[in-house]
Amino acid sequence: PWAMMQQVGITVKWAGENISGNKSVSGSMAALMLSPGHRANILDPRFTHVGVGIAYGSAYGNLYVQEFLQQ
Repeated sequence: PWAMMQQVGITVKWAGENISGNKSVSGSMAALMLSPGHRANILDPRFTHVGVGIAYGSAYGNLYVQEFLQQ
């Protein structure tokens, strides 16, 4: 996520990203919370901002993306 944020002019002190392929938002969140690394991003108190996105109909189902950052 660091390079992408720099390319669009966002200055960050800390960044993280979660990507999940799933049929539903609730299924995606459940899977992310069961994954230690993804859960750590969601609960990391250093992050002050979050962006979310959904891409429908990929080969993996819907793609759910979470971008986390601290400015």
